[in-house]
Amino acid sequence: MATSNNTNSVSLKLLIDTKGGKVLFAEASKEVVDFLFTLLSLPVGTVVRLLTKNGMDSLLKPNSTVAGANILHLTYNDSNAKKFYICQHCNRYISDGSGVNCPRCNYNIATGVTYVAPSAATGKVSSVEGYVKGVVTYMVMDNLEVKPMSTISSITALNKFNIKEVGALEEKVVTLGMEEGLKLLKASLEGNAVLTKVFLGITYLHTYMYGNGLMDDLEVMPMSTISNITLLNKFNVATVGDLEEKVVHLSMQEGMSLFKASLKSNSVLTDVLLGNKAAR
Repeated sequence: MATSNNTNSVSLKLLIDTKGGKVLFAEASKEVVDFLFTLLSLPVGTVVRLLTKNGMDSLLKPNSTVAGANILHLTYNDSNAKKFYICQHCNRYISDGSGVNCPRCNYNIATGVTYVAPSAATGKVSSVEGYVKGVVTYMVMDNLEVKPMSTISSITALNKFNIKEVGALEEKVVTLGMEEGLKLLKASLEGNAVLTKVFLGITYLHTYMYGNGLMDDLEVMPMSTISNITLLNKFNVATVGDLEEKVVHLSMQEGMSLFKASLKSNSVLTDVLLGNKAAR
């Protein structure tokens, strides 16, 4: 998607499974992918500062620019960013500290300079800024995995998600700016449903997305096809047709209800999400 009228944001096209209530993947331009890669490649210390209130305020109301991060004017008041200086008198020596005496002419090395990285392939300075090529449209998965996008790859993704009804799919264009970028960064540290959590506001109790099974008493265990069949046998499920899938949304209110129910019984999910008071 192209850059929006606001130069500090870009647009991102989401493909949403309305039945499952989740983002399948997004269609992204070079600008979006560069922006994501810039955020995800920030040093851990910078990420910690960004995700604090003061750090977020500094990002949204910047005083300086992060070294190397010119995507969407990505800025942050980071005093630890690496800086270099050159002797303006002879232009022969550089230093990472201002005020050092030049060993050639004895003048102060105090003129700030910007480092330009060479292209990894040719050793020459690249004329293309950012991490990826601009002639390609990219597919960004819910967990922020990025891959080149094509009609075939899109169909393959739909098959992977077992989408049977194309009519259940919905297209949604969202704006991606600094605030959304920080939310994506934070969500990427908390789970795999990053786009879904940030742009749909949904946190999944449906833990198949994370490869774990959540039992009625809140016991968590690794999930697989074999373990699922074993569980069905354990619960004496004779007819698979009697089983029904249900996707629920978990917010702070439901979380507190689950916590309260876990202190009273072992049928926690049943009591809270189905409204039953099953006796054990």
